[in-house]
Amino acid sequence: HTFNSQALANTVWACTKVGHNSPEIFDAVCGEAIQKIDRFSSQSLANMVWAYAKVVPIEGHSAHLKKQLFDTAARSAIQRIDTFKPQELSNMVWSYAKSGHL
Repeated sequence: HTFNSQALANTVWACTKVGHNSPEIFDAVCGEAIQKIDRFSSQSLANMVWAYAKVVPIEGHSAHLKKQLFDTAARSAIQRIDTFKPQELSNMVWSYAKSGHL
């Protein structure tokens, strides 16, 4: 069974909200999200990068995946910037600033 883009974003958002920082979950979602990035709604994309920005700093393989995710999400967001609501844009900008991925 595979998750759609909203389920992927909801999974990491929920894990972050309850403080469940599982590298296995975050790595698995990250890998899937990178491949499906253009299927994310603007809200799901903003929620997902917010979740990755909020988790405890990630190192090693996970850090490489997170960088790929943030790079891919930025490219996708730029291509459809006009679909983002102000709050979604604000969350995206905050996420990139918080994570140091500028």
